[in-house]
Amino acid sequence: MNKEFKISIIVNCFNGEKYLSRCLKSIVNQTVHNWELIFFDNKSNDASKKIFKKFNDKRFKYFSSPYFMKLYEARNEALKKINGDFIAFLDSDDWWEPCHLENANSFFQNEDLGFYYSNAFNYSEKKKKFNLHKKYLPKKNIFDNLINDYSVKISSLILRKKILENFENSIFDKDYNIIGDYDLVMKIATQYKCSTNDFPSVNCSFHGDNYSLKNRDEYVDEFNMWYKKIDFNNQKFLSKKSNIK
Repeated sequence: MNKEFKISIIVNCFNGEKYLSRCLKSIVNQTVHNWELIFFDNKSNDASKKIFKKFNDKRFKYFSSPYFMKLYEARNEALKKINGDFIAFLDSDDWWEPCHLENANSFFQNEDLGFYYSNAFNYSEKKKKFNLHKKYLPKKNIFDNLINDYSVKISSLILRKKILENFENSIFDKDYNIIGDYDLVMKIATQYKCSTNDFPSVNCSFHGDNYSLKNRDEYVDEFNMWYKKIDFNNQKFLSKKSNIK
């Protein structure tokens, strides 16, 4: 790599003991080593903290929430702890291939690009089966592509830290319980070019406890609320609650 930089990896966790070791091992096994892990424990009452403490790595940083938070409030709190030049996200039930961060090298070196994401496998825990998420991913100015066919997995998303400067308060909108990731990516896509990689370097777990799958009515309601905030012709957000400048 040509430039010195650090990647802050955010893992938000609430009672993640079932899949957490797999997630954390995939971070340790990255072929890129210039990262820190911001582990935000959202009042877990299982063995999550114990599992985390087994990893004797000075790059692992543990933070405990003072109270249970909804997901996007917890993501915002984790973001306050970062020290890196880039921000990567990994959900505690997902895991990376060893090359995930290395595959983003061209993005890290190109300051014209604001965010990056890779392809992924959707993994059925019950069937023990992998399915490719998308065949091809759009590049550069991708707002229209994402409106028509959204393809971003939060566990594959990497942001350039300067993006945070364009948010007045919280980067994730706490009004949402399910589509906050989507909302953030679409806001960023109105202003920044994107780099993508068709290689699936992320594995996204599907199991019986996925919140979005168990709460489909809430998922639909949030999308209906979101679409009322968009001026599609000008790619702008209309709501006063929108926190992007």
